[in-house]
Amino acid sequence: VVFVAVMEHVVDVKLINEWAKDLAKQQSKTLKKVVGAFLTACRNDDEKKKKNGPRRFKFTSPAAYNSLMHLALTKVPATLNALLPMKTKKSASSLPGWKQHSTVVKTFTEGLYYILQQSSDVDMLLFVLKSLASVSQYVVVLPKLRRTCLKRVLSLWSQGIPEVSIAVVLVLRRLLHYSNQLFVQEILKGAYIEYIRGCKALTTTNYNHTLLLQTSLVELFLHDVESSYQLAFVYIRQLAVHLRDAMSLKKKDAFKNVYSWQYISSAALWAKVIGGAVAKGEGKGKDSMEGLIYPFVQVCCGVINLIPSPKYFALRFHVIQFMLDMCANTKTYVPLAPLIMHTLAVSEVTRRPIKSTAKPIDLKYTLKFPKQYIGTASFQNSVVTTAMHQLTQFAAQHACSISFPELVIPVHLALNKFSKSCKNGESRKVVKSLLEQIDANATYINSKRVSVEHGPADSEKNLSFEAALVNEGKAPLLSYFKLLKARKEEEAMATSTIKPTDESDDDDDDDDDEMPAKKAKKQQRKRKNATKPADEEEGKEGKEGKEEAFGVCVCFVSR
Repeated sequence: VVFVAVMEHVVDVKLINEWAKDLAKQQSKTLKKVVGAFLTACRNDDEKKKKNGPRRFKFTSPAAYNSLMHLALTKVPATLNALLPMKTKKSASSLPGWKQHSTVVKTFTEGLYYILQQSSDVDMLLFVLKSLASVSQYVVVLPKLRRTCLKRVLSLWSQGIPEVSIAVVLVLRRLLHYSNQLFVQEILKGAYIEYIRGCKALTTTNYNHTLLLQTSLVELFLHDVESSYQLAFVYIRQLAVHLRDAMSLKKKDAFKNVYSWQYISSAALWAKVIGGAVAKGEGKGKDSMEGLIYPFVQVCCGVINLIPSPKYFALRFHVIQFMLDMCANTKTYVPLAPLIMHTLAVSEVTRRPIKSTAKPIDLKYTLKFPKQYIGTASFQNSVVTTAMHQLTQFAAQHACSISFPELVIPVHLALNKFSKSCKNGESRKVVKSLLEQIDANATYINSKRVSVEHGPADSEKNLSFEAALVNEGKAPLLSYFKLLKARKEEEAMATSTIKPTDESDDDDDDDDDEMPAKKAKKQQRKRKNATKPADEEEGKEGKEGKEEAFGVCVCFVSR
């Protein structure tokens, strides 16, 4: 048996100052020592120190430990960038000095991973993520470490700390820039899965963070549109499969898979990705993304019409809103007006409101209205106000079109009919104000196209006519929509609203999700049970009471 003695280096503040001077001169030997001491410092609190072997460095004081950590996190990335310069977007493994310094890069990355795994201090995490971003061009060449680092970084991204999430996005952007196509898809897929996991419910506490994740994820997808198209095709098809199952199976669980925050958040994400990619307008990715507009719109329309009940008008408004935003970015016409005006044709909105003391519900945090809320004045005002805002946005997108007077004829007729049949005075005022603006805009377009000499088939001159009006910016609907949007933002900041209670998820409220045939069978069963003899009912109640008591005991024991 041969015993090998491992020499233990004593590290103090004086030695660290000497190392700092040597790193300024870019000495490789000193770089190896600093990185080795850094890894030892990171493993200092590891419970598995015995498996990692004996320590080669010993720190004399906490000041020496802190000085070394600061030196490694600030100077090592700069020294590596000087020794391994990346002038072009090529693999780091092809650099001349990679074989000599690959071990140093691996050791330093392991130390960074240890800190990210163990630390919970925000300032420390930001410091380490900044160092990781500086050496990300070398990390992508290390297959095992890049996966472990990516997994940890994505978990930090979705934890709910805004500063850390933004720092992680910077790391992911650099990883995407220097990675090959396979690892790019791995990064985007992992980020998408983390985003969907955090969208199980949208509340006042996590709304801003979810919006931050969505915005940053859209930015990552737009970094490489060609790779994003492949993932978008797969996941939009997955949305279509869930919708098909709900339409064919017609079961409660299948409906819940579609009418959930995860499904709606996924659809909203892909609407922004498609709109951003088409608006960006570069390379083959734009043409590919344009091909996804039609199937995506078909999926969204299927989601809206799956259960056209007033209870799910909030979900309908969510879907229509991100479709409107996508149409504005892609310059695509989608006939969304009938989907919006459907909310004004139901009796729950047009009839006299039910007396209730319920407070208004913020639609940002809900997908369905509680059963006791439907038909009240608050419900009618929320539905009409949101529908008018979306109709205004839809009309404003085509306010400068030469065909605007003909385009809004169905909208004008539907709004006139609603204003005559509606029993709510506030709703009628909102509708009449929009009608006045539509009439004014139609008159404006008619006055402008009087002097036009070309026909409707001349698309080039029609586009030039529209571009001239857009540059002029005097269309009444455009200024009205800007005013309405600003007013809505002010009200959202000034008013405090409540989110819906869990009472809307009871069994009685879910009866609306069932198909008419199932409803009829259920009602027939209730009538039969009502006609049973009293003795049979008492025996059944006694049996159910025993079962309920047993269930309570089981639940108590399991807790």
